[in-house]
Amino acid sequence: MVRSITDAAIVLSVIAGKDPNDNYTLVQPAVIPDYMKALKTTALRGKRIGVPRIVFTDDNSTGNDPYVNIAFNKSLDIIRGLGATVVDPADLPSALEIVKSNNETVVLNVDFKVQLDAYYRSLVKNPSGVRSLADLIVYNDAHPALEEPTNYTDQSMYVGNFLTFVFPSSHYFQSDRVPSHDRAQCGILQSPGV
Repeated sequence: MVRSITDAAIVLSVIAGKDPNDNYTLVQPAVIPDYMKALKTTALRGKRIGVPRIVFTDDNSTGNDPYVNIAFNKSLDIIRGLGATVVDPADLPSALEIVKSNNETVVLNVDFKVQLDAYYRSLVKNPSGVRSLADLIVYNDAHPALEEPTNYTDQSMYVGNFLTFVFPSSHYFQSDRVPSHDRAQCGILQSPGV
């Protein structure tokens, strides 16, 4: 976490670039941009920013502390003050369908499992002998004093990731997108945590 956009630009300038162990970074430009040069107080002038309220600002759905929405609403005033048009609400007609579908969880589980297994396979040396998510679950259970801190309850999240078997399938790829008709004619959709 950072305290400001300036801090974020500084950190991004340091961590950006290609990492041969992370295929998502391989499309980075050969020369890393100076993100500090992109900081302009006029950057939001004339931009339309949509606020999808259904689901995204419902503390019961998100699990957010109520203070998150208070801070989020204050940030919208700052965004307006910087010249953006805030379309509020800009609800996604399919938001409730997306939540019911559990697609986000499918995408996260599949990506976590596939990428963690690939990471373990890429290690030249691993003293624990863990080579996959399945191995990690077994290892954690076998070494609770080392791997399960105080107030640790269970490995249900790891087990949920492990039990997700849909990659690669059309369901997985369809789960990873928001229909274009849901964009409320805004260039940006903003919600707490995004």
